[in-house]
Amino acid sequence: MGSGRGAGSETVRDAMVTGFNHTVTCRGEQFHVQTEDSGREHPHIVTLLYRGGVIIASQKTSYADILKMEKLDEIIGDLMKEQHKQMMHRLKGGEFDEKIRLCCGREWD
Repeated sequence: MGSGRGAGSETVRDAMVTGFNHTVTCRGEQFHVQTEDSGREHPHIVTLLYRGGVIIASQKTSYADILKMEKLDEIIGDLMKEQHKQMMHRLKGGEFDEKIRLCCGREWD
């Protein structure tokens, strides 16, 4: 597996985190992990795993059931961070190896 460390950034809007972006190296290949909050009107968090512009995996989590909670921005930020980290761990743990093999058209070990 690669170094596990990559370029990363956060997008901040009105003191709330609206997204995370990281480039991750795994087994010598570069992947991009992107997590975004769709906002209160569409209350869900979406994380995408890309390689070369092709979506390898996605995860969408609704937070409609917690919209009235106090400190919602902080809670959403924590949920986003955890979902983003989970996607990177799933990649490095081999969960997407077969999809990557099919996508890349070559051996992936």
